[in-house]
Amino acid sequence: CILICYRSRKKKSLDTSGCIAAFVTGTITLYIGWRFAITMLAFFFSSSKLGNHSNEQEPPNRNWKQVLCNSFVGNICGVAYHLTLDTFQPFPFLAQPYLSTFFLGGFLAFYACTTADTWASEIGILSSSPPILITEPWRAVPKGTNGAVTVLGLVASVAGGAFIGITFYLSSYTSLQQMQDATAMDVDGLIESQTSQSWLIALATLCGFMGSLLDSVLGATLQFSGVSAKHAGVIFEDPTQSTSIKRVSGRFILSNNDVNLVSATITCFVG
Repeated sequence: CILICYRSRKKKSLDTSGCIAAFVTGTITLYIGWRFAITMLAFFFSSSKLGNHSNEQEPPNRNWKQVLCNSFVGNICGVAYHLTLDTFQPFPFLAQPYLSTFFLGGFLAFYACTTADTWASEIGILSSSPPILITEPWRAVPKGTNGAVTVLGLVASVAGGAFIGITFYLSSYTSLQQMQDATAMDVDGLIESQTSQSWLIALATLCGFMGSLLDSVLGATLQFSGVSAKHAGVIFEDPTQSTSIKRVSGRFILSNNDVNLVSATITCFVG
């Protein structure tokens, strides 16, 4: 965790508060299980790598709010999962107790959503075709407009969700094999779900795509996007920054952090 935070601070992808938040959340995730940590790291490194090659104008040095909005609820699900089972063994989906599956699915859905949305933003901005507003698909809008989508971005969101699903499934492979042999671990009172565990991948893919769409809808309606003739190519999210800003879409109700948190949280519980 320390090395990752140091690397992020050096590359200016996190500020000091962001590094502290990342260290705390990363430590918690490592504590509750290596497969949870692998999934979180898959989100972090893939998103950071894509961000380095994106043309999106985004402020560096993400702070603690941005870190927590993209990790807190998911990690709560991870902690709740282990408290429900009272063990740190990496069990797959279980039919009993049901709550363990609810929290495990919530963790997976949360990170599938955050990854899919980040991939859609970072890759979609590279599309050669103009983005359209998701709530008004007949209307082309400037690149970077909140709630704008492209075909490339939508495909990226599907890929991002599938990436998290595959990562989580492969990191759980050992436990899936162990469940085939009841003597391999203490499974008293635990019943494996009859549903194929490969549905982890399908669940993550669907949650990633739907979560990204929800994020776009919220961004197009409740998050302000504006432009100014004085600053070509810049999308403003605060209409009070300048009197020359003209509204493109959305209302000044939610910030980008709020939209990310709300969409990922809803996807977490629905998933």
